[in-house]
Amino acid sequence: MVDQRKIGISPEAAAAVARGDLIVAIKLVREANRVDLRSAKEAVEAWRDSRPLPDKAAKASSASAGGLPAKVLLALSQGKTLEAIKLLHESGLDLRSAKQRIDAHLQTHPVKRETRASMPVTQRPPTVQEERNDHRVVAAALIAVAIAVFAYVWDAGWL
Repeated sequence: MVDQRKIGISPEAAAAVARGDLIVAIKLVREANRVDLRSAKEAVEAWRDSRPLPDKAAKASSASAGGLPAKVLLALSQGKTLEAIKLLHESGLDLRSAKQRIDAHLQTHPVKRETRASMPVTQRPPTVQEERNDHRVVAAALIAVAIAVFAYVWDAGWL
């Protein structure tokens, strides 16, 4: 069994837990830490249980406590810093304070950028082509062959 203290909870997983998407959070933790399902589930639940449940008063005081809303954390986890600042600004902070809070958060929680080589390759579903397009190509080829045979026979004098 893997020690839960060694399993990292990424900002994406934290945002998923904040939204209530535990399954998505567990999947993200499994992919990031390469652990089995049980260990990832236990780590996510332990992380969730170690945090106080947000209530209306806690959300109002979150600006002074230093916590960021789930939407802002999600935007930061996707590398969308400007969108995170905009979302924080829309929650009631002035623009300068929103930028300072995002910068402070990024200094304490750096976002791990994936390179193209480390990104998982997703396979696209095959494109379905209509069969009649293929029939048109075959019909055009047969007509061209028939014309060539007719021209050969005519030129040879067999007709």
